[in-house]
Amino acid sequence: MQLHSAAGKRDMFEDPLFWVFVLPGVLLGAYAQSRIKMNVAKYSRVTTDGGITGPKWRAGCWTHKASRTSPLTRHQGC
Repeated sequence: MQLHSAAGKRDMFEDPLFWVFVLPGVLLGAYAQSRIKMNVAKYSRVTTDGGITGPKWRAGCWTHKASRTSPLTRHQGC
C-alpha cells in the first residue's frame, strides 16, 4: 500500500487526520437530515382545529385564493 504520492505527500483519503475531522461532520449531518425528514413526515399529518392538514391548506389556499399574477397576500383563515 502506497501512502505517499509522487510528490511525497499523503493522499487525502488515506490520511487518518482527514477522517478524524470529516467523519463526525458527515455523521452529524446524516443524523440531522434524518430527524428533519422524520419530523416533516410526522407533522405534515397533524390537523388544525378546523381539521385541515398543512398540505391540504397549501393546495387550497395558494391555488384558489391567490392568482398567479397578483402578489401573495394574507387571507383570513383560508
